[in-house]
Amino acid sequence: MLEIMYYANWYLKSRFLGRKMPLQSVVFITSRCNLKCRHCAISKATEGGLLEIEDFSFQKVKSLLKECHDAGSRMVTFEGGEPLLWKDGDLTLEDLVLEARGMGFVSTSYSTNGTLPIPNSKTDRIFVSIDGTRKYHDMIRGEGSYDLAVKNISESKYPHISVNFVANVLNWECVPEFVEEMAKIKNIRGMSFNFHTPHGGTEDMFLPWDKRSQVVDWLIGYKKKGYFIINSTEGLRRLRNNKYVQRCWVTDFVLPDGKRYPHCPGYEEKICERCGYGMGAEMSAVWDLVPSTIVEGLRLFSKV
Repeated sequence: MLEIMYYANWYLKSRFLGRKMPLQSVVFITSRCNLKCRHCAISKATEGGLLEIEDFSFQKVKSLLKECHDAGSRMVTFEGGEPLLWKDGDLTLEDLVLEARGMGFVSTSYSTNGTLPIPNSKTDRIFVSIDGTRKYHDMIRGEGSYDLAVKNISESKYPHISVNFVANVLNWECVPEFVEEMAKIKNIRGMSFNFHTPHGGTEDMFLPWDKRSQVVDWLIGYKKKGYFIINSTEGLRRLRNNKYVQRCWVTDFVLPDGKRYPHCPGYEEKICERCGYGMGAEMSAVWDLVPSTIVEGLRLFSKV
């Protein structure tokens, strides 16, 4: 009941009082990674010397989480680099999950590239980034990374693993095969889809709009067949051409520079019209009170 009351309060204050309160926070806790993916803006920045490779200290992350919580956020996703590489002495990512829970976040999650063992965490959802069937994933993320990710997913005792696919100019054609392949892998509970957002240094990975539309049609078709695609049908429709009102402030970000931003980094880069983040479309549909999208969101992140 308290969780539902919070969501209702957030909506009323944001929609009718004009308060731009974040509902979700994305916190980058490290720029370290054990892969060099072709689409990753952080990898490009560290290779070019534009970003220092480091882990934030536990106290730094704790302080940043408090900033996000004080701003209104109650859902947090930890990102990297590779978040499972994060450590501060004997402290690991699990300690950050517990800290966020103790601080009052109602939902925690994190993304991983799947190359490290996936622990039986207290977090609410773990997303493993898989960008295609073996041929395409390894082309983007490195030789052998697909088999290692599938092995770690299959061997994990964690019960809420989803895979996250980012469609780009290299891998979009394998989406149908990918959906059917993931549905057969042990422990995968859902599939989330995004489209490549052309952050600095990765513009060549942007998928043309006609190809994006084709992918959307495929995914809606698979949802109708009962495949557990996390994106709502309305969210996918809005991603087709980005003809929706973007409210980037619904998610705030702590970026690898150690600062909290009240909106997506794409806003700073002025690439919103080419945004491919599924969450933006989903939040737009939630704002418009689309029932199916609200149900999908509660199903994924809520304890209700």
